Amino acid sequence: MVASASTRLLWVAVAAAATYFVCFPRRLEYPAHLLGGMGVAGVGFALLPWAARRLLAVEVRGLGALLLVAVATLVTELTVTGPADLMDGVTTILGGTLGVAAVTGAPRLGGSRRLAVSGAALVMVGLFIRYPLQGMAKHWWWFG
Repeated sequence: MVASASTRLLWVAVAAAATYFVCFPRRLEYPAHLLGGMGVAGVGFALLPWAARRLLAVEVRGLGALLLVAVATLVTELTVTGPADLMDGVTTILGGTLGVAAVTGAPRLGGSRRLAVSGAALVMVGLFIRYPLQGMAKHWWWFG
C-alpha cells in the first residue's frame, strides 16, 4: 500500500514528536514547535501551487514550503509566541524541514486539501501542547 503525502506527514510527525518527548520530557515546547513547523510545511506545500500547479516541480514546492516555514517562524517568534527564542525557532524550522522531507519523499502526493488539513491539524496540536498542556504539566510530578 502506498501512503499519500498527508499520511506520511502525520506518521513522521508522530514519530518525531514522540522522539522529542522521550529525549526532553520536561520541555513540551520542543515537540510543540516541531509539530508546528511540520504543519506549516504541509499547509505551505499544499497551497503554494496556486496558479502554476503543473509548472512547479515537487522540489521547488518543497523549497517554497521551507521558506514559508522560515518566514512564519520569524513572524510568530517576534509577535505571537514571543519573546523570541533561538531554540524555539530552530526547532520549528527543523520541523518544517522534516515536514518537507516527508511530503516530497512520498510516492504520491494525494489531494492538496487533505495535506492542508493535516498540516493545519498539526499546527493546532502543537499549539495545544505548547500552551494548555504545558501549563497543566508544570504541576505534575516529573516537571517539578
